[in-house]
Amino acid sequence: LQVIETVSAVSALAYVNSLLAEQASRMASLEAMGKVSHDIGNLAASLYSHVLLLSPAVEEVAPAGEASEFLRDGFRCLAESVDRIVGYSRLISDLSAGRPLRPNRKPARFSDVVREAVSYLEPEARKKGVELVVTTAVEEPTALDTLYVFRIAQNVVGNAIKAATEREGVGGRVRVTTSLADGCHLLEVEDDGPGMPEEVRERIVRGLAVSGWRRSGGSGWGTKIVHELVGALGGSIEVDSAPGEGTTFRVRLPAVPCVEEREAGART
Repeated sequence: LQVIETVSAVSALAYVNSLLAEQASRMASLEAMGKVSHDIGNLAASLYSHVLLLSPAVEEVAPAGEASEFLRDGFRCLAESVDRIVGYSRLISDLSAGRPLRPNRKPARFSDVVREAVSYLEPEARKKGVELVVTTAVEEPTALDTLYVFRIAQNVVGNAIKAATEREGVGGRVRVTTSLADGCHLLEVEDDGPGMPEEVRERIVRGLAVSGWRRSGGSGWGTKIVHELVGALGGSIEVDSAPGEGTTFRVRLPAVPCVEEREAGART
């Protein structure tokens, strides 16, 4: 019996060490990605400034003016993407090191951030034969950490797309809905995948579960990150699911008025 216990302890320790090694490798990759993205961002900012200088001189010439506008839009989108990558690498570094998360709120429309996040997943959904239906509410800007909301939406919808590919037959469907009620933003993501048993559902709500879809790949960090970000924003997660009945994720986040956030910042 003692031999069995010793072997079990050694096996458990080896498993934990492998997880720690994988986590360290992931952190190193993300840090490298963040540094490269930062360099790309600096180069893009330099090129963008030159485009702005040239724009007044060429805007009267139709082809050149159109090209200038296209370049401005392209560099702006590139800068936004780089900012998200750098911010995400820092976010993962903080989560991995156990540092507290400090949301950086600014005025934004919740539905706009969710729509933008989902738009990046549309090519993946089409490739996998999954119908992606998005319905968003029209609301006034509130104080949001747009990086947190963007990442929450992408992770939850990304997992739903993976789940939809697990259903029997061809394709699947994912519905994404946003609304505002009782002072909270609601993000609801419904898939028609295979669903999950109660024990897995409970582990997801508690932030202890990882993706289990056979065809999905990925790091398995998605639901853990969502749990941490939602908690940092003072929100909550609900999951309705049962084997063979699909899954619905509901993320509720307090709709913080922009005025209230400015006053809080002035006091600190």
